[in-house]
Amino acid sequence: MKSFFVSIIRLILYGQASVFRSRYSGPVIAITGSVGKTSTKEAVGQMIKKAYGNESIVTPKSLNTEIGVPLTILGFQSEPHSIFGWLRALARGTIVAFFGQVPKCMVLELGADHKGDIAYLARLVRPTHAVITSVSESHSQFLGNLEAIQQEKTSLLQFVSLDGWIFLNGNDDYLSKIKVADPQHKILVRLHQRADYFVSGISVNESGTHGVLHHDNRTQRLLINRFGEHHLYSVLFAAAIGDSLNIPANTQLQAFKEIRPMPGRGSLIHGKNSSLILDESYNAQPEAMEAALALLKQFPGQKKIAILGDMRELRDPAPIHKRIGKLAKLSADYVIAVGPESKNYQADTWFMTADEAVPTALRQLQPGAIVLVKGSQNSIRLERLVKALMAHPNQSKQLLVRQEAEWLAKT
Repeated sequence: MKSFFVSIIRLILYGQASVFRSRYSGPVIAITGSVGKTSTKEAVGQMIKKAYGNESIVTPKSLNTEIGVPLTILGFQSEPHSIFGWLRALARGTIVAFFGQVPKCMVLELGADHKGDIAYLARLVRPTHAVITSVSESHSQFLGNLEAIQQEKTSLLQFVSLDGWIFLNGNDDYLSKIKVADPQHKILVRLHQRADYFVSGISVNESGTHGVLHHDNRTQRLLINRFGEHHLYSVLFAAAIGDSLNIPANTQLQAFKEIRPMPGRGSLIHGKNSSLILDESYNAQPEAMEAALALLKQFPGQKKIAILGDMRELRDPAPIHKRIGKLAKLSADYVIAVGPESKNYQADTWFMTADEAVPTALRQLQPGAIVLVKGSQNSIRLERLVKALMAHPNQSKQLLVRQEAEWLAKT
């Protein structure tokens, strides 16, 4: 009965959003990828709001599903939590679809858990601008092997307007070789290597991530309040999109200065005993785990500690965990593993749950230590461990991920 109700809601929302989309003729920026799509959406969205003010739509939180995307297009900020809430939402959706004010720009994040999800959403969205941040083993449990994931993510490009813009991660060998049809525009962004847009001179310290952005004759120093060179991809994509929309460079730069770390996605938190915590507790997939460990190795600190949870939704998790475990030992002085799959990290210590790992983690803290905490969200819940390590745990509601009442109530 519940699945039938959900199917009806999905169909109605899709129809309502399709009607609204047909009334709209402005830019639609669709963002997908295995890793980095939410961070990119936030950076692009920050710039778009600077340029267009409140007359824009940006995906709130992670409303990137077959229900979340139509809700976003219709102007909702969250999903209802009751039958009556859904009935009110559907009634409001009908009014918005036919009579709602259309925005000046849309920035939409598209997620995929199963084959066909991206095409289903892209057919609705019909983007003028498409971004693919990366393609990796993320969600391989549901999407299949890497080739199937590549096909799923790039299916977005079939629905880009005939004269649209396609922005791709040039450091990804597969994405860099994609060909687009004239008169579409293909833009590559890269770190360290030359491309249409690229960043050189990258460094990370407690003030954030530094680099120099290059495009044609444009050279611009960057400092973003996010930690790790992988976060510069989001700025590159935003700069390229901004130029395509003729958004002035100074407006773009002001938006980049205002980018802030999202809870659980690379924020820096003061820990007990004068330590620092790199909080990556929102989620974990192989590519993102590699980037986080590279950041830990690069980040200045007296002692490097890696607290790593399971990486979920992988088709063949054991060898991937073993590979990440080897990288962790090269990046950290001490490795703590949490969760059933994380035994394969072959860490210094292993625990089944985050709560069990707290005493050992606390003993590792010392002045000047830097602690990376990263793991999948499904049952690992490493934000609980982060709270136990925080110098000021009373700030957890502002700094940590999954602090809403429904999450806190879960065991």
